[in-house]
Amino acid sequence: MRSDFLESLPELMKDVLGPPRFYLHQIDQTAEKGLVVEADREFYRRAIFLDQRALSEQTNGAWMPLEGLKQQVLAVQDPPAKTHFIFHIGHCGSTLMSRLLEAAGGNLALREPLVLRTLSELLQAADAGAGPLKANVVAREIEFHARLLGRTFEAAEVAIIKATSFTSNLGPALLALNPANRAVLMAMSAEAYVATMLGAAEYSADLRGFAAARYQTLAAHLGAPDFELSELSLGRLAGLAWLSELIKLQAIAAGAPGQSHFLDFDAFLAEPRSSLDELCSFLSLPLDDQALDRLMESPVLSQYSKAPDHPFDAAARRQRIAAAKASVGSDIEVALAFIAELSGAHPGLAEAAAHFGYA
Repeated sequence: MRSDFLESLPELMKDVLGPPRFYLHQIDQTAEKGLVVEADREFYRRAIFLDQRALSEQTNGAWMPLEGLKQQVLAVQDPPAKTHFIFHIGHCGSTLMSRLLEAAGGNLALREPLVLRTLSELLQAADAGAGPLKANVVAREIEFHARLLGRTFEAAEVAIIKATSFTSNLGPALLALNPANRAVLMAMSAEAYVATMLGAAEYSADLRGFAAARYQTLAAHLGAPDFELSELSLGRLAGLAWLSELIKLQAIAAGAPGQSHFLDFDAFLAEPRSSLDELCSFLSLPLDDQALDRLMESPVLSQYSKAPDHPFDAAARRQRIAAAKASVGSDIEVALAFIAELSGAHPGLAEAAAHFGYA
């Protein structure tokens, strides 16, 4: 990564809430510094995810103190710009949806900004009364980053931010910043989810790595669960993941029902044209019949969204799930039984599943 960015930064920051020609990629909360990089439309379009993979040796950026930038951004009296979000439970087509909406036009797509992970952790800790920052300070941090993430290159555009799955706890706060904000809530059935998670060895790290946070989510919504996290098998961890991520989506929907739209991934795959038409209408994105026809022929629908060079479509997904049922069927059964057990013990979980049609 090039380090001569500080020379051009003052010019880029003359209009801090103008076109997003600089991007706050990462923050060090302890040092109160941020990694700011130069950006153009191609930078955002090219980034499958706005994490470390979005940077290269040619990226022009530098670490800088953030307090001055925060004061400048938060001094603006107008509400933050209208911004839309995609919240999801993971591995349920959210990247595909982000790329399709990007292709529809009229928006700037940002996929999984790294700062949302930090904000999510700070908010969860503050809500538990155990964080380094108080809730009002975290709220200030959320507004600061939302204002920066909501910038677009054209005045008529809207930013559509696809969040990382475990950051859905930010949803209520982000929607509350502007009543025009909208959230797409994406999920899939318990069976499809646990088959996906248990059928790929690389996803076991996700199940184990975020188990403690998901346990805390259930505890925050329902009280302490009557099981020890350390005793859970991989199958039960998959069940825990589905329930905890779903209950966060329900909290978004319950808190702002007019600002959220639910989309089941399998329902989308069955009727992609009508689903996308309905979704774009909800987001107020202009899309006529000809544009819809073009999107239905887009290569995005036949690519693996996280690695577009690899072909992957609805048929390949069905084959992968079928293969998972054949190879780890017993683990899938354990996961589904654990979901049923917890839902029976905690009506709130059953209500969350029923809210999205997964009763």
